[in-house]
Amino acid sequence: MRHTPGPWIVARESEDRNEAEVITSPYRECGIIAWTSDTAGGLDDEFDTYISEEDRANARLIATAPDLLECLQNLVHRGLIVNDNDHYEECIELIAKATGKEVEA
Repeated sequence: MRHTPGPWIVARESEDRNEAEVITSPYRECGIIAWTSDTAGGLDDEFDTYISEEDRANARLIATAPDLLECLQNLVHRGLIVNDNDHYEECIELIAKATGKEVEA
């Protein structure tokens, strides 16, 4: 199965710390919403749910994933990362991990 085609974007970046970040594409919402929950003083207290700067950074990174994958695939395909390069095997493994394929030996 293939991932939802990009480009993905963070559709609703809000200054309101209680709203979720939603990652979407022209085809559909990708269904990824990030927020943080903490307790103020212990387990018996109510949860304080908010969007942290880390949550916003995670949403941007996730939204960029299809573009990063395509860029890496293009670099390998065009021979800009070649088999004798220290990072070649790592790139091949990352592409396989992202696409759900086996690494070819």
